[in-house]
Amino acid sequence: MVVRPTPDTLWPPVVFGFTSYLFLRRENARDAEMVHWGNVPRRLRVSRQHQFTEEPPKPAKKLRLVKKLTLGNSAIVYIGLLEKSKSSNDALQVLVRIADCLKFEEEDIPDVIKKLSEYFQYEVVSTVRAKILALFADISKEQGADIPSITEELISLLKKEESHKVLAQGVSALLKIGRLQPDNQGLHQKIVQVAIQRLKDTSHLVKCTSLELIGDLLPVGATVETSPGSIMRLVGDYTHSDEGRVRSAAFRAMMTLHGRGLTLDPSVYSEACLALKDDYEIVRQEALRLVWVLGRTYPENIIVLPSSDEEVRLVDDAFGKLCNMINDLSMNVRTLAAEKLGSMTLVSPKFLHQTLDKKLMSNMRKKRSAHERAWESITSGEWASGKNWSDDAPREVIDADSVSLMGSGSCGAFVHGLEDEFLAPCLATHLGFIVILSALQAQLDTKLSALQAQLDTKLSALQAQLDTKLKTTPT
Repeated sequence: MVVRPTPDTLWPPVVFGFTSYLFLRRENARDAEMVHWGNVPRRLRVSRQHQFTEEPPKPAKKLRLVKKLTLGNSAIVYIGLLEKSKSSNDALQVLVRIADCLKFEEEDIPDVIKKLSEYFQYEVVSTVRAKILALFADISKEQGADIPSITEELISLLKKEESHKVLAQGVSALLKIGRLQPDNQGLHQKIVQVAIQRLKDTSHLVKCTSLELIGDLLPVGATVETSPGSIMRLVGDYTHSDEGRVRSAAFRAMMTLHGRGLTLDPSVYSEACLALKDDYEIVRQEALRLVWVLGRTYPENIIVLPSSDEEVRLVDDAFGKLCNMINDLSMNVRTLAAEKLGSMTLVSPKFLHQTLDKKLMSNMRKKRSAHERAWESITSGEWASGKNWSDDAPREVIDADSVSLMGSGSCGAFVHGLEDEFLAPCLATHLGFIVILSALQAQLDTKLSALQAQLDTKLSALQAQLDTKLKTTPT
C-alpha cells in the first residue's frame, strides 16, 4: 500500500451551522412564578460556523530492522562510549559498567584490548588507568582470550608507568592472569621477572604485591634463568625491611614457596625467632607460622641456645617459642600460638610435662652443681677477701636483653592459655590441651607396656632359677 502526499481530487470544504436560542430567566423563590426581565422575554441568537478541512497525509516512514542488543554487545557499546567520554569521571563510570556486564565475543577481544591500551596511554588520572589494568585480568577469563598476548600488552604498559597505585594494580593483574594457566612455566617466568624488577619500588604496596606474585608463580621444578634458591634468598632479605607490611609479605612468600616444594633453609630459624619480638602483629603471626613449619620440617636438628651453651633439638626449642607466644599482647597471636601447639609432634616428654606446670622456671638453663661453681671460682685466678669463700669473684656477665620478668619456655603454657580473658585463645588452648594429653597418654602407655614386659621377663627368669634350685636341692 502506497500513500501519496497529495490527494487525487480536491473536495470542497464542509460547512456546518446551527442556531441556538437561549432564554434568560430567573426563578422567583417566593411564588415560583416566572418573571422576565423588563416584562419582555428576550431571545438571544448565537450563530456559529465551523469549517473542517482535510489535512494532507504525512509521508510514510521507512522502517529498518536492527539486531537487538544483548548483554554481550552492551560491553562493546560501552567501549565505544569510552572514547567519547568528556572527563575522567565519565570514563571511570563507563569502565565500571563494562566490568559489570563483562561478556565479549571471541573475535571482539583483540579490538577491545587495543582500544583500552590506546585510552590508557593518554589518560591522566591514575584511578582510571588502574581500572583499565584490572579489566585486562577480567577479560583474560573470557573464553577464547589470548592470554600470552594480553600479558605482553600489560607488561609493555607497565614499563613507563610511574604511579605506585597503577603499578600495584598491574602486578596484581599479572598475578591473576598467571593463576589462570598454572602449567605455563614460560609465562610464569616472564611474569616473575617483572615482579623482581618491581621489588625496588619505594611503595610498600608494590613490594607486597610483587612478593605475593613471586611466592605463587615462581617456577620451582623447572630449569629457569634465575635459580629458585637465589630468589628465596632475595625474598629473605626483605624480612629486614623498614616497613612491617613488607616484612610480613616476605615471610608469607617464604611459607608459600615452602608449601610449593622449595625447601626452606634451617638457617632461617634464627631470623624467624627474632621476628617473634617484632612490634607489628602481622609480622609476629607470620614468623610464628614459620617457626612452626621449621620445627616440623627439621625436628632433629641441634641448635645452641643463645643464653647458654646447652644444645637442644630444634623441635623442642620451637615448641618453647610457641609456648612463649601464649603470653603475647595480641589476642590473634595468642590464638594462633594455641592452635599450633596442638599440632607439634615429636616434642620431648619433659617439655610436654612443663606445659601443665605453672611454676616459673629459668628458661631451661642447665643448673651447675656447688662443686662446679667452687671449681670455677678456684680456677678463675681471683682472690677472696677472706671472710667468705670467693665472695668478691667476678660474676657472670648477663645480657640485659636476655632477662625477662616472666618465666619463659614451655612452663605453664596451657594453664595460661586456659585462663585467657578472651574466648578464642581459650578454645584453641583447650583443643591443643587435649592433643597434648593424648600424646602424653600414648607415651605413658608405651612406657607402661615396656615396664610390664621387663617385669614379666625378670619374673620368668626368677621363676626359672627357683625351679632349678628346687630340683637340685635333695629332699
